[in-house]
Amino acid sequence: MSKLGHPPMPPITITVQGVDKLWTGLNPNKAQGPDEISPRLLKELHTEIAPILTIIFQRSLDTGIVPKDWKLAIITPAFKKGSKSKQSNMNSIKTNGTHHCVKHDGLL
Repeated sequence: MSKLGHPPMPPITITVQGVDKLWTGLNPNKAQGPDEISPRLLKELHTEIAPILTIIFQRSLDTGIVPKDWKLAIITPAFKKGSKSKQSNMNSIKTNGTHHCVKHDGLL
């Protein structure tokens, strides 16, 4: 049991096949994030980059260290309705790097 009374989390293994499958599902028409890497490029090179990214993702998971660049996002205001001068009439759209999308879409 952990200090908080929760059982320890079982080990998670990230596989090349899992990373490759998620990269093939990328929408190539999405905007690039702060990493300035086009999802189209990543999708086209999925077979070549999946082994490298598997190592990076697994090491991040094992060590609990998230690279600073993975924490960056582009925030864009988007008008909803009503007066454009009121902040409450705005939504914020966050664009993270593509690695973030893959991580949240099923890798982890």
